[in-house]
Amino acid sequence: MLVYFAGGTFSVASGAGLTNADRYPTLISAPSTDINSLVSATIQLLQLYNWTTLSLLCDDLTPNTIDGFSASTCRTCIATFAAEKRFRVTVQHFDATAEKPNQTDDYRAMLYRTKSESRVILLVAGTKSIVRVILVLAHRLEMSAGDYVFLVLVSPETPGLQSIRWQYFDENDQAALETFKSVIIISNRNTNWDRIPDLLPSIRNRSEIVYNRSRSVEEFVCVRSAFMESFKKECNVWSCERSISRASCFQQNVASDYVVAAYELFAMLMKVLNQSQNELDRLDGKSLRKKFLKKTFALPSRSVSIGDGGMRLCDITLSKWNFTSERMQITWTFNSIARTLVQSSVSVQWIGGKGPPAHQPSCGYVGDQCIVTSSKSIVVGAVIGVLAPTLVFIVIVVYRVIQQSKSWNNWWELMQRDLRSV
Repeated sequence: MLVYFAGGTFSVASGAGLTNADRYPTLISAPSTDINSLVSATIQLLQLYNWTTLSLLCDDLTPNTIDGFSASTCRTCIATFAAEKRFRVTVQHFDATAEKPNQTDDYRAMLYRTKSESRVILLVAGTKSIVRVILVLAHRLEMSAGDYVFLVLVSPETPGLQSIRWQYFDENDQAALETFKSVIIISNRNTNWDRIPDLLPSIRNRSEIVYNRSRSVEEFVCVRSAFMESFKKECNVWSCERSISRASCFQQNVASDYVVAAYELFAMLMKVLNQSQNELDRLDGKSLRKKFLKKTFALPSRSVSIGDGGMRLCDITLSKWNFTSERMQITWTFNSIARTLVQSSVSVQWIGGKGPPAHQPSCGYVGDQCIVTSSKSIVVGAVIGVLAPTLVFIVIVVYRVIQQSKSWNNWWELMQRDLRSV
């Protein structure tokens, strides 16, 4: 979404390049997801554990995610890691289209290659169910024993869209759970949907009836009914897990972070204009933009901060499996304004109590370094085994030659027993 108003440019798009004031001098962007902070939080976590070698798995080839969260996040990750010389990153791109033939084989090949390159896997997927598929395959490839860590970057949760979860009540639950214990979920802090229960239906109804220019109200009713029917299967599972009615599930599916972000953008604009009534005739795009910078706006939905680059700043939560409570818990929080990563009161727990995965295994990623060391030892031992007897033989021979030489040189020294009368 891109709107021009009073000389200013307003958007809910995201991306590191949008903070360039020289190129976009009038732009204020308030996306639902702060991808820049998401990547910054990830880098600080990598630095915390000295993880400098990693594999980036990007779901940016799927047609319906090319301009979405996963593609934007992957682009930002690649650009940021390219500027950070301390990291060694290998990138693999994949297509998560559900109907694609041999898709599971592609995932398996991707993970198999990853095993030979790093122990830290950074996964960005546009569809959260794909994460579970990859985790199940990782378990089958023996990547769930605590030697690997999976950093999963995801968009914020909404009531109508499933979160990343291991339990689907099928035969793969246990495999998914074992790998899930090595997962760290990195996400923007979720919206407090309970604060705006009446806002979302009002926004949707007004959008469909007042601002729609392509369809009649009757057509919208038909389209909406078809959508609800197609969503029925997923919604049944969703409502079963949360013990709510399917009707309630349908109602909550009007929840959208993009919708809330657009509402918040215009709410901030109205606040700024109300505070600038005496200078409205003198405002241009640049001066209007400055009134947003480095400010926090208290809105009905949540507090929204705009950074000095004209981009919305969102705090980041990093959640990890807690072996005591047996569920994911927020373990670190990234403050988007202070740009700091802070550990919560929850202790960091790792599989088997053996600590975080090593930056690099002692025997290398495929065990080749231990094999090389063993071969060297065998060669050295063989050489010593051959040379040692030879050296002993040479020493004995030399000693005897020296002794014999001494006896010839001292012929005049005769012992009494060697003398006899003639």
